[in-house]
Amino acid sequence: MEKGIKFNSVWKKTKPFPQQKVEKLIAARQRLYRAGFIYGQQGIGHGNISMGTRVGFLITGSGTGILPRLSGQHFSLVEKVDIRKNRVHCSGPVQASSEAMTHFAIYQSDPRARCVIHIHSPTMWKQWYGALPTTTKKAKYGTVELAKSVLRLLS
Repeated sequence: MEKGIKFNSVWKKTKPFPQQKVEKLIAARQRLYRAGFIYGQQGIGHGNISMGTRVGFLITGSGTGILPRLSGQHFSLVEKVDIRKNRVHCSGPVQASSEAMTHFAIYQSDPRARCVIHIHSPTMWKQWYGALPTTTKKAKYGTVELAKSVLRLLS
């Protein structure tokens, strides 16, 4: 299991995705990275981004938040998630982000969702913590509890 991944990963390693398949995600992710919302420029985590497809969703791979630039070799296609069994089925050159179950919960809660962006911002945290609904403190990153807590927030 990849460091940081807390779900059972059923991963099929494949060749990198063609650039045209991930270019929109790369462009959006670069803007977030340059703004300091992805990775530990703030020292508080990585962040990630995903985009829905006809057969699941493309998501940045586990451990890619530290990289200044991404390519097709840094994404995974999540094809199936079973929150009850803590299992994520994915394929690609890397395993799906540790937050794949949370992204899945968002896509499941609203079929209109086309993209999920998970950022880290100490400024926003200080400004909005306690003012906006949040997940339970017991829900650690990448866990079933966090995915369920997000589902509760969205219902």
